[in-house]
Amino acid sequence: MDIKRDSNFVLFQAARATVSPAYFLCVFKHDLPYVNDPDIRVAIAQSTGDISGPLVLNLMETGSAIAVNGQVDLYAADWKLTVYEQTSSTNIDPAGAGRVVWSELVRVYDPPGGVTPRPPYDPCTNCGGGGPCTFDRVININGIEIYSGSGFDPCVPNTFNLSMI
Repeated sequence: MDIKRDSNFVLFQAARATVSPAYFLCVFKHDLPYVNDPDIRVAIAQSTGDISGPLVLNLMETGSAIAVNGQVDLYAADWKLTVYEQTSSTNIDPAGAGRVVWSELVRVYDPPGGVTPRPPYDPCTNCGGGGPCTFDRVININGIEIYSGSGFDPCVPNTFNLSMI
């Protein structure tokens, strides 16, 4: 599937909702070269299709994305899309979602003539401190582990003081 930046797009799948109310968490993952952690962007939508199917999810690619409103901020690249079914209208953490409905590769491209430059993406806009933004982190110096911890949250100030002797 191709997605043009700064536009509305529709995800279509020959499936049906199995929970009520049914919300669909759309997780876009882009593996960055030379970086261990992929870039992940999310949006939540409800199907506008019939109750017995198909699923029709209306989303918008925009620089001022609000995930719970079906909006996502993407850049031109190939993204792996995974769609989860859940009963929550606000959960943006795949670990807290229900079943995987489908996965596919999508290509996001700039429309002819380009798009208006956007401010840098802020991954903390939709999660605040804690919650789905936390992850485990290990820091090694010269092959020696100097820090290992869980609950590291890049959306709040973190300080690591290193003393080299």
